[in-house]
Amino acid sequence: DIVTPMQVSDQNDVASNNFKMTGDETTLRPFGKAFYKREATYYVLPLWLLIPLGIAIALFVCTVHAFPLIGAIQLSGAILYGARMSTRDYSYDYSLVQVFVIMLYSYCLTHLARLLMWFVIELGAKWALIGKREEGVYNWDTSSYAQRWEILQLFQKIRKMKRHSILDFMTGTPLMAAFFRLHGCKIGNDCCLWPTGGDPFPVEPELITIGDRCAIDDGRLVCHLNTRGNF
Repeated sequence: DIVTPMQVSDQNDVASNNFKMTGDETTLRPFGKAFYKREATYYVLPLWLLIPLGIAIALFVCTVHAFPLIGAIQLSGAILYGARMSTRDYSYDYSLVQVFVIMLYSYCLTHLARLLMWFVIELGAKWALIGKREEGVYNWDTSSYAQRWEILQLFQKIRKMKRHSILDFMTGTPLMAAFFRLHGCKIGNDCCLWPTGGDPFPVEPELITIGDRCAIDDGRLVCHLNTRGNF
């Protein structure tokens, strides 16, 4: 008889013969113990807190991304007609070219301000919520790391601009290496990182060491495993 690989696997896998299609509390993973049974060594945020927290962070991120356009309009009005709304004189007659130049100049300033806000917010959230990562086991029921990481990922959405990310405009430049160095990554000299983009970019930069004159492109540097809830 011809024995298929599947039959060999079924014969050798003793546990699969006794696999139960129904489960009880003994089948819960660390996340289930922490989130559903509340059996964690720290305070796990309940669903009724996670929903408003996620909405609040999303609104904050939207506000930051709306700032350049709204701020440019307000700044242009201040330059053209005066800073104080109550004393503005709208009798001045500006040409379309003058208005366009002023608005373009204003948008460049407000866009630069958005980039600075993104950098400060993302970097500050990383070090405030996570700190310096170290090797170890960080299960949901014994460590608050996973919960803090989930919140950090909400803040990191500030780098997203629809289908693109702010980091997409830094790929392959020294700015990319400097950005991850500030996140704790050890990067040598003369490195070219993700010149054609990265998906995803490293999420644990402190655990990565890159030597001198290295080029990394179209590659994923992942430093974690999540096997059956063991992180």
